[in-house]
Amino acid sequence: MKKVFMLASALLLVSSLAISIAVPALACTPGTALTISASSIQINSGEPVVLTIVEDNTGSNEHEADLTEVKVFLEPFDVYLTSTSNEIGEVFSGDTDGDNELDYNETWQWEVTVYPTASTTYTATGQGLWRGTTIITAPDYPEQDSITVEVENGGVEGFTPGFWKNHHGAWELTGYDPDEDYFDDIFGVGSHITLDDALRLKGGKCKALARHAVAALLNAAHSNVSYEFSEGEVINMVYDAFIEGNCEAVKDTLEEQNELEGDISS
Repeated sequence: MKKVFMLASALLLVSSLAISIAVPALACTPGTALTISASSIQINSGEPVVLTIVEDNTGSNEHEADLTEVKVFLEPFDVYLTSTSNEIGEVFSGDTDGDNELDYNETWQWEVTVYPTASTTYTATGQGLWRGTTIITAPDYPEQDSITVEVENGGVEGFTPGFWKNHHGAWELTGYDPDEDYFDDIFGVGSHITLDDALRLKGGKCKALARHAVAALLNAAHSNVSYEFSEGEVINMVYDAFIEGNCEAVKDTLEEQNELEGDISS
């Protein structure tokens, strides 16, 4: 009887120990942190500014904090930035393991080059999915940050692609010939077409940029046009836009300056 009692006591002790050393369940509080900054917040019209958008995974532990379908909505462009997007020439980095998931303690970054001609507020709004269903925007909802770039001055005069297409006589004071100078020879990118042919291109994106690039070049070169950019600045902007796939943003910048009009006779 004594041996039975001792055996029962030993089993009870082992059972108690098993209960006392049970591993607690791991809790996970998912979270992200979003910031947007600018290389300069006060510029002259049309100068390049690099926007940097950073998204951090700030989850409470590494076991369940990975986020999927992470994206950042960038205004005023109204586009989503993701790990695979290239909507406005953005440069992405940070997905160290290439799984398109914002892992625990991982930091994603996008860089976007813009050329504002007026004071502009850029707003980034981010989100991701936790466990494939729960939208995470912690600690704030919406998870959002903004930066304003102040533009000190703008151009005075500028003429449209249509003007230059229909007024070949005005080219005389630019140093360029509509039929003998070629787009790719001047800008180092694009098709081997004359400047006049570039003005007559149909379509958007880089074709639209080509039209406004020629108009901007002529505005900058004409001795009677007080234009915002120099010839060299126009050429560099257009070259970078073609190389970086950023045609739309640069087109918008040049278009705004090319529609100022003015007095080309004096």
